[in-house]
Amino acid sequence: MELRIYDKEKNLHHYKDVLTEKKTEFGKTYICEEYVLYEFQSKFKHLFNQFCNNLEQFSSYKLNEFSKNFPVDYSYYENDLGDFIIEIQKKSDFLNLEDVLIYGMEVEEIPERQKIWIINRLFNIICFLGIKHISHNDIRTTNCYVSFKTHDCCLIGGWHFQTKMDEKIQFCTKEIWSLLPEFYQKIKTATPKIDTLSVIEIGKKLFQECEHKEFHDFFYNFHYKHRIDIYSEWENLVGSIYKKEFSYWELENEYLY
Repeated sequence: MELRIYDKEKNLHHYKDVLTEKKTEFGKTYICEEYVLYEFQSKFKHLFNQFCNNLEQFSSYKLNEFSKNFPVDYSYYENDLGDFIIEIQKKSDFLNLEDVLIYGMEVEEIPERQKIWIINRLFNIICFLGIKHISHNDIRTTNCYVSFKTHDCCLIGGWHFQTKMDEKIQFCTKEIWSLLPEFYQKIKTATPKIDTLSVIEIGKKLFQECEHKEFHDFFYNFHYKHRIDIYSEWENLVGSIYKKEFSYWELENEYLY
């Protein structure tokens, strides 16, 4: 892992396009126009190392068409205060899903069709992770970024919690840990259920209010089954209600941040 001293000319205080700043379990996240900065306090160096190592390992896979769904271009730094920083590039039209949900509650409701494709992309992401026997262990709205122009979703954050399937879970947020069945909490082992149940929780947030009650019921009356059966059930539900291509929803950064 190549660790460079953070360029003082690019110190956090000098970034001009920081759109929003969020506190995290390890420090802070800075969402900018074309990148996301994760700042780890020095006492969380072990999480920083885990994030970096997992990113490097993951980038060794042949992502092909899935490259748009995961971090591809990134850098590591140590700043002059002894904190550690990961800089991940993103396209300017990718918006933080947590901020989009807040916008949807306070300003303008997210169209139902847009909510559907977000879930579609998240199911695609966890399917790919499952094929690679990876458990991300931190799929939350704060770690997901969506583009309403290209209908893409990118899982940018949370890689410091990632493990191989069936490996011991070293670290986990309370939010994700609470989703685990009691059996898995006792053995502290990664399972496909973690990422699947995480997407279901996002679905609950998205479809708390919606045009068709069937989507609300899908998430709020969810019973776990094999992920292929889950995808098929979701696809059949969407197909029974919508048979046309989804329309675009224009939402620019300036209206969100």
